[in-house]
Amino acid sequence: MDYKAKFLRIKKPTLKPIQHEESIETIEYEPSGLVCLSIEGSRALYPFKEGMKVKIGELVSINGNDVFLSPLTGTLRSVQETKGYLNKPILNLFFERDKSVKYDSNISYFLQSGKKFDLLKTLNMIPGMRPYTLPQQSEKLDAIVISAVEEDPFTCINGFYLKKYQKELTEAITFLKEFTRRIILVSGEREPVPVNISGLESYKKEFHYPNSLPHLIVKDVLGKAIPMGKAFEEYNIGFLDLNQVILLGQVIVNGNLVTSKPVYVDFDGKVKIVTVPFGTLIGDILVQLSIGRYNMVIANGLIRGQSIYDLNTPVLPSLNSIFVRYHVLENSDLETECINCGECVRICPSKIPVNLLIRYLKNKKYEDAMTLCDLMACLECGMCSFVCVSRIPIFHYVMLAKYELSLMEKKEEE
Repeated sequence: MDYKAKFLRIKKPTLKPIQHEESIETIEYEPSGLVCLSIEGSRALYPFKEGMKVKIGELVSINGNDVFLSPLTGTLRSVQETKGYLNKPILNLFFERDKSVKYDSNISYFLQSGKKFDLLKTLNMIPGMRPYTLPQQSEKLDAIVISAVEEDPFTCINGFYLKKYQKELTEAITFLKEFTRRIILVSGEREPVPVNISGLESYKKEFHYPNSLPHLIVKDVLGKAIPMGKAFEEYNIGFLDLNQVILLGQVIVNGNLVTSKPVYVDFDGKVKIVTVPFGTLIGDILVQLSIGRYNMVIANGLIRGQSIYDLNTPVLPSLNSIFVRYHVLENSDLETECINCGECVRICPSKIPVNLLIRYLKNKKYEDAMTLCDLMACLECGMCSFVCVSRIPIFHYVMLAKYELSLMEKKEEE
């Protein structure tokens, strides 16, 4: 498919990120029940058998094909097929954690032998991991941009990362320098840069949403407008969020795979940062925090986040925040028909005629939406949904359309 891509032009209004004036309470939690790993696929594709044992850092294979890198030690007790976001097929693997922690030698071998490229490729196999940008083995990237800017304006966890994981950040940046000609740490104006590494460039600015999204940061920092739908590495650029970099640094410092992560939990404005093992069920976290009355759970932000309907959803590397709300729905909260007010058109940073686009999307005319309304130029910022007076979840219609088009493209290639 030939995607038309518009030049990115940002205009107001934008959203200013929140600032926590007081330090956020942090706690650690070890679940006592089953934990879960979720992978995309079906039981027919991955016929895992109950009783299978895994170790931390083990590459788990089916029929000779590597499926995932285990971040836990335990025994598989049950397998559940379900549907995830955009109706993607998901396989939930429920494990009973072993009391004794056991490590496979994969990660330590890559570290000791200096096989950095293989280490990054292997870390990409962790369930729910946002992939590391990888250059060709014989080449270097022109630049790696590390973003310490919050992608969601209602989340505030990167400041915690910068303060707590300075050693890990230093080790990761030193590691990544080998893969690039330039390495740039992007942060907010108020955030101190906690590391001083030769060759590291610092770019500080107050980013208002949606300017904090990856494509707009790269355009701001490097002056390059990367079309949506194109990978950064196609333009010889790497983009990593702070979460990815800290995880890499923890692996280097610990000499093996990290097994837990901090999660930002906001319950009606009351915020805590909870460090939990990978695989911990979201429902268990809510019980541990004594959160009893709620009817909405949202993962990864209030603008582009996804509703959680199954509290057996696990904490994986891609989960940074959980928002819990109790809200009595009123008629004004329900989706109604578009009234052509034009608010979505005025706020769209890509100048897409959103009021026309949504009509194609609702009628599943995805190819028409792509060719006539420039669907693929959408930055996926979610601002159209945020301002919609008719409460239409435009952002999720867009994400579904792009996913369906990707499936159509795969069928064409086959």
